[in-house]
Amino acid sequence: MWVKFDDQTPNDPEIDALSDGAFRLWFSAICYCQAELTDGHIADNRLRRLVPNFKKSQLDELTANNGNPNGPIFQAAADGYLIRNFEKWNKTRDYWETKRAREAERIANWRARNGR
Repeated sequence: MWVKFDDQTPNDPEIDALSDGAFRLWFSAICYCQAELTDGHIADNRLRRLVPNFKKSQLDELTANNGNPNGPIFQAAADGYLIRNFEKWNKTRDYWETKRAREAERIANWRARNGR
């Protein structure tokens, strides 16, 4: 599986303003969400384990609004956080599950046709 980033992401003023630690947390969170198919949701108890040297100040940077009309990068959810715009750039759980089911069906049909 893979994650998608716009090639201009480093030039986005909101991303550029992040400290190295907050950037690493943001990047690691996106990779985690795609690998685990969480659609951009990170549980509270998982967030602190995404980077080796987690600091609350990193999370504070990502949850700060900083005047952005779209809100903070990490938006509070009932049991954790949602990454703003995650689904704009990355595929959802539903997409991957549908793709995997179609692929499994295609392979099963091929095997049935070819006596395997």
